[in-house]
Amino acid sequence: MKRTVTALTPFVRAFRLPLNPEELEVMAYAVLRFANSSEELPVVVQAVDELIAEHLAAHARHHPRGLPACLTQPGQMEELPQGLDAVMVV
Repeated sequence: MKRTVTALTPFVRAFRLPLNPEELEVMAYAVLRFANSSEELPVVVQAVDELIAEHLAAHARHHPRGLPACLTQPGQMEELPQGLDAVMVV
């Protein structure tokens, strides 16, 4: 997993993707889980959608006040929560 996250990180920076570290880990997990899968593409999409929904629900449980404004308002770059250093909603 660490190697996958490490390999994806330069893309996140280069393309200025609005991902925080936890989101990058979820993305890396999905890549690893389905890279060699024999599942039909619609099944993969559905499974990844469910994975994203679970991640967002877990975030909501741990952060009951919701996402900070810098993560919900397009174009905003405010003071970021600790641990987030490259997040911008586009």
